[in-house]
Amino acid sequence: EESKWDKCYLAQILVNEAELSSPPQMTSIELPVGTVQLPSQMGFGVTDTDAEKLFRRLPELSLHTKGSNNGSENEPFAGERENIKANTFAKVLNLRNADSDGIAYENKRRIIVAFSTLENQFDPGRTEVQGAVPTINNCHPHIPIRNLGNHFPRDLGNRLGLRKLVHHRAKILRYLRHKSNERYETLLEQLGLERESVEGEFIV
Repeated sequence: EESKWDKCYLAQILVNEAELSSPPQMTSIELPVGTVQLPSQMGFGVTDTDAEKLFRRLPELSLHTKGSNNGSENEPFAGERENIKANTFAKVLNLRNADSDGIAYENKRRIIVAFSTLENQFDPGRTEVQGAVPTINNCHPHIPIRNLGNHFPRDLGNRLGLRKLVHHRAKILRYLRHKSNERYETLLEQLGLERESVEGEFIV
């Protein structure tokens, strides 16, 4: 059962411990304010286009604005300060430094991208996306929701919420089965789920 989850498509695209604990990979970019070290993976959905604006255009604009307002002779270290700010901001956006909310955001973003279509590459409303998102748990993203009861057997307070989450996912998957059995079977395999988890009774 565990190996089925470990090998499924969804488990492969989520942020995992190995990804966060591996040696950091940084990319150096030369800017007018100096060298900035950018992480290979950024959190909070920061794209390459966003990074271009944040680390190339924004420091230049800030430096130009300060120079215009105060005069370059009054800001001899303005470029150095902008460089420090840019490098500090890059560390904040590094996925390795993200908290649980940041990792949950990144996981949801990856799911939306992975389960969308080529025609609409970011489609959070697609049925496959809606079925995949509840399968991960924001607090313990490395544990699929079907196994949370085993990891926290005495946490009775959250069992009702967990049961509702499983039933909600099952309703989405049953809707997909009614709409397209081929897409339904494909999604079950991608999520590492058995038919019984959708069509049978739930034991949570």
